[in-house]
Amino acid sequence: MFINKMDISNVLLQTLVLGFVSILITWIRTKRIVSAALAYWFGWAFLLFGSWIALNNYWIVNIDSRSLYFILQLHYGAFIGFSLGSLFTSQKNNQKSFEKLYYYVNKIINKISRKILLLLFFIGTIFLIERILTVGLNLNYLSNVREVYNHREDSLIARIGSQVSVIVNFIIIMLAVKDSKEEINFKLLLLTILAASPLGLANGGRIFLLNYIILYFASLVLCRDSYKNNRFLLSTKEWRNFGILIGSVLFIFAIMGYLRGGYGSSFNMFYTILIWPVSTMGAMGSWISSALHGQQTHGLNTFGWLADFLNRLGLMNFSLEKMRMQSVVDYFNSIQNSASSVPRSIIPDLIFDFGKNGVFWGMIFISWILQYATLSFSRKGIFYHTFATISLVGAFMTIQGSVLTPGVSATLFWGAVFSILIRGKII
Repeated sequence: MFINKMDISNVLLQTLVLGFVSILITWIRTKRIVSAALAYWFGWAFLLFGSWIALNNYWIVNIDSRSLYFILQLHYGAFIGFSLGSLFTSQKNNQKSFEKLYYYVNKIINKISRKILLLLFFIGTIFLIERILTVGLNLNYLSNVREVYNHREDSLIARIGSQVSVIVNFIIIMLAVKDSKEEINFKLLLLTILAASPLGLANGGRIFLLNYIILYFASLVLCRDSYKNNRFLLSTKEWRNFGILIGSVLFIFAIMGYLRGGYGSSFNMFYTILIWPVSTMGAMGSWISSALHGQQTHGLNTFGWLADFLNRLGLMNFSLEKMRMQSVVDYFNSIQNSASSVPRSIIPDLIFDFGKNGVFWGMIFISWILQYATLSFSRKGIFYHTFATISLVGAFMTIQGSVLTPGVSATLFWGAVFSILIRGKII
């Protein structure tokens, strides 16, 4: 079943070749570069190249051939799915639809965006004060509060804050639509990150630093890729400012990771940034082994929030599947395997849900939908563009987990809500 002699260099080379051909197919068919295919191949090339660096620096142990085999199976399925998505996409680029979307987006941004950001900051600050009173404020704060976060149920204020932060996901997608026709509003982008900071610090998390930037950039380039006069998507000034912003955020990201611990006794910014996504590759073997030898979870992981929602309504029962997944995490914890606390990519989830063949066949279906959504739905309406942006980001984030996460589902929900509010002239 498995290829015995396979190293990460060969898999990286195949990834680059498949990615180039896949993106070329998209360009020939649609004359567009930005798509789920681009995000997916970039994400996996980044992960594999980062893992190659980590292996050469002895930051992670050697990656077993079984993991590399399933990565290629995922790639073969993705290549077929992206090709089908490109071939059967709708090529209509209705400027009238975008002008309508742009009008609605301005109403949302002007009327409620700053109020929501203020609410998020207020709730986050209250929650941050609560956590400081619990663990104390010292140099070990981030590691201590993360320990509390991982072993304790969220309070009501934290749950409200989480929902408001998801609304901000939607707001920042809309902000990018507005800026796609004008110029990037770096002040409002920074304001959004600052508004989310208290809630992120209260949880000891740091992904919020990158989350909003990724969503904003995805929405922006989806809009601008449709303009014939935006060959490089951003102006020289915008690329420069965006580079400064990302560099600054990554520096803070690295500092927070180092203060949380687990990154050695001396600070190494490059290591601290790179080892976070690369840890997925280090843990992949453990997750794949558990998935292959465990019982199937029948879609619990792949369908994520939807499966959980159906379970809560009593329409489907996933209680046994949830117990199986928890037992795997408990086992990893009992043997002190860090796989329990790092992202596992989409591969183990597909194996858990559909068996070893589910990686290839499941990825055909998933990549087809993601590619069709990014090419056909962008700039078409509030909900449709939100769906397209989430699909673009989701394709990239397959290196971390499944696509239909609770955050994705909640963002789509708020996209639908605001679409209804706009159409009903409530906003």
